[in-house]
Amino acid sequence: MPTKNERVMLTVKPETMAAVRSVAEASNVPAASLIAQMLDEMVPMLNSMAAAATASKEKRVEAFDHLAEALGGAQVSAAQTQVELSRTRRAAVGAAGKKSNKSGSRK
Repeated sequence: MPTKNERVMLTVKPETMAAVRSVAEASNVPAASLIAQMLDEMVPMLNSMAAAATASKEKRVEAFDHLAEALGGAQVSAAQTQVELSRTRRAAVGAAGKKSNKSGSRK
């Protein structure tokens, strides 16, 4: 099937692939889609890292600014993910509690 996106062959450690498969199965998505989504979300950080590497080759002080930006972006992304996970957990606990109450009232 033709696609506008590039295909890339990766070689990863067995433990890395096991972790990816575990998340993919739990999320009910193909492993390749999970990896592609993770890379897509990393684009801003990758761009900052590329700018930092380019600046460091030229021995510019800007390299530190780019690295700081990349790390800041990673921290924001991690914090957002943590908040989303907390919300999802609370929703799951709430749903489980409601289900438990309904099944308990049938006795």
